[in-house]
Amino acid sequence: MRLLHLVSVAAFLLAPRAFTIMSLQGDGLTSPFATDSVATTGIVTAIARDGFYVQDAVGDANDATSDAVFVRSVANVFVGDEVRLVGVVSEFLPSSDPANLTVTEITRPAVTRLRAGVSLPAPVCMAPNGRVPDGLLSWESLEGMRVCVRTPHVVQGTYSGSYCWVVPDGVARSRRGALAAGPGNLHPERVQLSLPAMPAFNVGDVLGDLTGVVSYRSGNYELVPDATPVRTVARHLSREVTALSSGNGRLRIAAFNLHNLMRTDTERIAEIGRVVVSQLGAPEILGVEEIVDDSGEQDDGVVDATLTLRVLVAAIRDADGPSYDFREIIPADGSDGGAPGNNIRQALLFDARRVSFVERGDSFGDAATRVVADGGRPHLTRSPGRIDPSNPAWVASRKPLACELRVDGHTMFVVVCHFVSKSRMSPLFGSAQPPVDLDGPKRRRQGELMASFVHDALAIDPDADIVVMGDLNDDWFSAPIAALEQAPLTDLWSQIAPEERYSLLFDGDAQAFDHVLVSPSLAGSAKFDIVHVAAEFRGGASDHDPVLASVRVSQPDAQEEVPELNMSAPIPNPFNASVTLHVSGASHADIFDVAGRRVRAVTVLNGSATWNGKDDAGRIAPTGIYWVRVSDGVSTRARKIVLIR
Repeated sequence: MRLLHLVSVAAFLLAPRAFTIMSLQGDGLTSPFATDSVATTGIVTAIARDGFYVQDAVGDANDATSDAVFVRSVANVFVGDEVRLVGVVSEFLPSSDPANLTVTEITRPAVTRLRAGVSLPAPVCMAPNGRVPDGLLSWESLEGMRVCVRTPHVVQGTYSGSYCWVVPDGVARSRRGALAAGPGNLHPERVQLSLPAMPAFNVGDVLGDLTGVVSYRSGNYELVPDATPVRTVARHLSREVTALSSGNGRLRIAAFNLHNLMRTDTERIAEIGRVVVSQLGAPEILGVEEIVDDSGEQDDGVVDATLTLRVLVAAIRDADGPSYDFREIIPADGSDGGAPGNNIRQALLFDARRVSFVERGDSFGDAATRVVADGGRPHLTRSPGRIDPSNPAWVASRKPLACELRVDGHTMFVVVCHFVSKSRMSPLFGSAQPPVDLDGPKRRRQGELMASFVHDALAIDPDADIVVMGDLNDDWFSAPIAALEQAPLTDLWSQIAPEERYSLLFDGDAQAFDHVLVSPSLAGSAKFDIVHVAAEFRGGASDHDPVLASVRVSQPDAQEEVPELNMSAPIPNPFNASVTLHVSGASHADIFDVAGRRVRAVTVLNGSATWNGKDDAGRIAPTGIYWVRVSDGVSTRARKIVLIR
């Protein structure tokens, strides 16, 4: 009898202690009972592939602690079962990624069903008069719990067929329904919806009330709905068309990240061509980023992107746009970041009917350029060129493409940038708190180097026309932009209401990563437009929206003589392979056939225009009589040439 008593006492002492789920969760990011054997009870609220969720029947009315926990087990349980659990408290690290938070779980459980068909605990409501998470701990306190989102608004549409992002009714959004980031506010109230098959929702859609359990993966809290969400209001956003024009002496300048554009992306390139012409109005200057080399994703040593850019230019022309000329600087293989083998780079497209490119020096190797004074005016030592390319700030990053142009008889400097990405930034809801942007200092230094370049030009001529544009991978309120503004430059996002400042959607946040900044001589006349044509839509031209500025360039340089319009006799004439003419006073020449159809636009380089007997699409022109015509906007000169095959 005494032995039986001792066995009973030992069993009691060795039995796991019983705790409420709230006690096991605690009020921090991890359980105070991690690795302990425990017992608890609760109601099964949802079944997952590798376990199930259990929530206390009544909770403790403490917003700092979660009433639920995930149980890693394939036990045969059903929603509505009240169960007793005996197992080990564990902190599970999703994807074994140290950037993630851990999730409190009960592992290796013995599961006993106490009752079936029990009513589920009432969900916590996210609504204007309910509970809206405002940070990490508030989401952590909902881990595993049933949550209801009242009248959810979609702030980023369905992607990968499984996810979309929503906020509850009452959260301020843009006029199109997006959630623009602001200083100190990356919108912790947003939540990712997760289902194996998510309907195709769009930005601005409104869904019916949702109830589900809060889970966590890949640095984000997410809601796993009990049922497939239903759209109650469809927004049907349309792609915008800019209202900015180039009339009254104005010039339009756009920046567009083309998202790893390869020349085999036939359908997307055609869409980009339509966007440039129909939505952007074919701006006279277009800076593009993420142009992939001609071999695409193959890491084969190919670095040139001439064919890719020609296909892009042809698509714009096929959409009834101008025959853009372009400039790029070929990077060293694997030196500029991005996906291995892609060799992405920036390029400048320009309409040679109004914009002429000042070619100066070669554009090979590092193509380093700087600003120098020439007759009291700033000039680039190389055009196109790269700004301080050997500086450590540009290691494994795109170097700025600096170009000297002539517009309406005046010099303009345009720099197309693509700063280092934020791919090494830790998640908003991750283990590093506050989140760490590992390349933030590098991006700030890149902004400082660009500001120094602009400052050098303005020191020579305070009225110099300078445009810095492109994907700077940071918001309008960030340190790199602040550095550029010290040059001084004006970030034209300042013309847009803060809640509308975005060109990219990421994890439900709308961010203003694409910029146009202008020097003081241009700031007073500048107009700015964010043209929403891509970021809010699935399968569009890009994942970025283009940004567009309209400026009035300064008067023609008073001290600089404008050469008289003239054109020499063509040599040779007749010709077979190519013909050359010496041209002054014009930036390009147009080739017409005898029926008056324009065949080709030829850029004037170093005073010479050469035609290779091909049309704008690269097709060989047939034998016949053609006319070469040049114009300075007032006068016209023409010469007859004969092509013999």
